[in-house]
Amino acid sequence: MLHKNLDYSQRSLVFYKLDKLGYYGEERDRNIFNDDRLKLTFQSHLADYFKLKSIQYFPERASRIGVFFKHEVGFYHFWSAFQYNSSGKVDMHYIRYKRKYALLKNARKDWKYEYILTDDLKLLADQLPEKAIDTIYGSENLALVKLKTPQNSLYLY
Repeated sequence: MLHKNLDYSQRSLVFYKLDKLGYYGEERDRNIFNDDRLKLTFQSHLADYFKLKSIQYFPERASRIGVFFKHEVGFYHFWSAFQYNSSGKVDMHYIRYKRKYALLKNARKDWKYEYILTDDLKLLADQLPEKAIDTIYGSENLALVKLKTPQNSLYLY
């Protein structure tokens, strides 16, 4: 711990030693050209990036993913990640939303999904029968749930 104010040459020496130890290496060497594209997609939502890494599974073919989020957050960065890692088109829509939004024209379209992306497995378990679930990838904080058969249920609150 420093107990006195250091002069310029002493401060320079401290920074020089920190630099030699690699303390500033990541900040100096990091740029967008050598960062992972998937991580860059989540630049404004890094916590979501680490949650997504827990899933460790991306559907290979074109998929329809229902978004069942407890927290009212967007899913563009998740859609972009699935789209980037899929060989086909990935279609995502909210399947859990406020009742008042059900009146909107685009909410009334019949749409079936094969997977559910959720940020709360307990809440999903209260709504979806266990027999409808094939596989769960991820953790309690973020999970991709593969369904046995496509569904079209909506969960309004």
